[in-house]
Amino acid sequence: MRRFASICRSRAVNAGLVAGMSTLLAVAWISRAAEPAASTAPVVASAITKPCKERQLKFAGPGIVSEVAVTEGDLVKLHQVLARQDSRQDEWQLKSDLREADSTEKIDYSKADLESKNVDFKRKQELFKDHAASQTEVEQADLAVKLAQAQVNLAIMEHDQKHFDAEKERTKIEQMTIFSPIDGVVEKINVGEGEMGDPQSRDGAIVVGQWNPLWLEMHLPSAQAAGLKMNQELQVKYEGGDWKTAKIIFFEKVDAASDTQMVRLELANPGSAKVPGLHMQIKLPDSVTAVAASDGH
Repeated sequence: MRRFASICRSRAVNAGLVAGMSTLLAVAWISRAAEPAASTAPVVASAITKPCKERQLKFAGPGIVSEVAVTEGDLVKLHQVLARQDSRQDEWQLKSDLREADSTEKIDYSKADLESKNVDFKRKQELFKDHAASQTEVEQADLAVKLAQAQVNLAIMEHDQKHFDAEKERTKIEQMTIFSPIDGVVEKINVGEGEMGDPQSRDGAIVVGQWNPLWLEMHLPSAQAAGLKMNQELQVKYEGGDWKTAKIIFFEKVDAASDTQMVRLELANPGSAKVPGLHMQIKLPDSVTAVAASDGH
C-alpha cells in the first residue's frame, strides 16, 4: 500500500514538471513572437568638407608688390583686384608706345619723300629724252624712288609694330595685377606690400577658394558604391548638427588595389558660412546598408 502511494506521488510530480515546462516554452514563444523584427542599422560614412575650387595665384614675373587689396577671410568676386606690383615704369613705356602708335608723322614724311623722288625721276626721264640728262642719272633717280618706297613700307611696319609693342606692354601691366578667377574666399596671403612678388614661389602669392558649394569625398567599398547613382541625394550632417541634403556629382574610378571607390557629393553653403575642413557624417541608403550587412555576415 505504501509503495502504491509512493508511485502515485512520483507520477504527480513528473506531471507537474511537464506542465511547468510546457508553460515556460509557451511563454517564451509568445514573448519572442512579440519582439519586433531585427533591423539593420544604417551605414554612416564620414568625410571632411573641402572647397569645390581652389586657386593658387602668382604674379607673371618678379616685381615689388605695391598693394595687397584684400585680407584673409574676405569674400571676393570674379575679376576683383587682389594685389598689384609696382608698374609705374611699364606704364610710362606704354604711354610712349601709344604715342608713337598713334602718330603717322614718319609715314607721312616717307610718303612725301617718295612723291618728291617720283617727281625727280620723271623730270630726269624728260631730260634724258632731250639729251639733257644721262642714262646714269635716270637710273639713279629710279633707284631713289625704289628706296623711298622701301622707306614708306618700313615706316608702316614700324608704326604697326608700335601697336604690337603697346599691346604687349598693356598685357604685361595687366599681369602685374592679380585678379580673382572665381567668386570665393581669400584663404591665404603669402606676400606683403614692399616685398618681392616672385612667380617661382612655391606657395604662390594668394590662395582663393570657392566655398559654395562645398565638396564631400567619401571612399566606399566598390560593392557599396555600386548601390549609388549620379545626382542621388543623401542625408549629411555636421557633428552635433541637423541633417542636410547633398547630391552625388562624381564617381572616381575603382582603386583595384583596395577595391574602393571615391564618391563626391556637393553641399550648398550659402554665404560661405561654413569653413572647409569640418567633419561630416553621410547616411547611406538602404541598398548600401544591405550590402554592408551582407559583407558583415
